[in-house]
Amino acid sequence: MVVLLPKFAWCIAHLGSEGNWWIKEVSEDRNWDFDVPSLLSPEQIKQFLKQSKTELEPYGISADDWNKAFYRFRVDKRLNDGCVRLVRTVERLKIEESQKASEESKAEPLFALPNEVEEDCHPYVDFLDKLIKARTALLNDHINFVRKLSADEVKEMLDDAHRSLYFEGASLHVFREISDILNYVPSGFEIRSSECA
Repeated sequence: MVVLLPKFAWCIAHLGSEGNWWIKEVSEDRNWDFDVPSLLSPEQIKQFLKQSKTELEPYGISADDWNKAFYRFRVDKRLNDGCVRLVRTVERLKIEESQKASEESKAEPLFALPNEVEEDCHPYVDFLDKLIKARTALLNDHINFVRKLSADEVKEMLDDAHRSLYFEGASLHVFREISDILNYVPSGFEIRSSECA
């Protein structure tokens, strides 16, 4: 079966000083809503998928949600300046059920770029909204609030924290954006990870 990929076929990425991957060049002109596009590394993807499966699968977050929200790339070649050339792939993001399965897997490690460039829809933005709703439901199930927390309240608090980055002249990396959602707990409260498992 032949699968046709969209024009957005490759990109060149570089590793920032903070240990995150950023887009340096793409195969065609694109207009993003943010200043510097960022990528999730294979290690970050593995971490997120594992946490998502453990904590948020009961709240409706699946591997399909991650795959709809991201373009997937594999390494094509390493360049002399410390950058890598990545090419689009139809391979899907997935979590291995065991360490043995992970070691035996022949799949190449994948990078993931938020899908924010569709003309008629916004898969990544929709995904973040769904992730916030799932995290909010988890918090309400595990913390005895006087009044149930709303997803809008969580989104507003996260937006306030991220807005400060722009005032400092920094770009928000996708790893920070998702980490902040997956690990969000309101100030003055705590939740043990064992309670989420």
